[in-house]
Amino acid sequence: MKHSQLMTLAPNEMARLENLCACSVFIKTLMLKGYGFDDASFPRISFQKKAGDTSVGWALGYMLTLSNLLPAESVEVRKTLTIGAWGTLLFLFIFLLIVICAFLLLRTRDGRKKAGDESTI
Repeated sequence: MKHSQLMTLAPNEMARLENLCACSVFIKTLMLKGYGFDDASFPRISFQKKAGDTSVGWALGYMLTLSNLLPAESVEVRKTLTIGAWGTLLFLFIFLLIVICAFLLLRTRDGRKKAGDESTI
C-alpha cells in the first residue's frame, strides 16, 4: 500500500504509520528466515490479540514483571573454568593424544612384523 492509502484508512494513527513499513518487513523476515515459514504458509498466518475473551498481551507483561523479580548477577560471578581446570583438561587431552599415537605406532609395527614373518616362510 502507498502511504497516502494508509493515511486515508487510519488518519488518527500517524505516529504508528511512520514505523509500519519497517515493522512489517521485520516481522516478515523473522517469520520466513527465523521461524522457517515459507511463502506458501506465510499468507495463512494470522495474529491474534485475544484468545476467547482473554487478551493475550498479558503474557508478555507477566513475563516482564517476573524478569524484574530475578536477582541481578554480581560482576564477580565467574562462569568460566579456573586455570587449574584448564590445565587438567589440557594435560588429559595431551596424555590421551600420546596414548593413541603410541597405540597406532605399535599396531603398525605389529602389522609389519607379521607381514615380514609371512614373507620369509
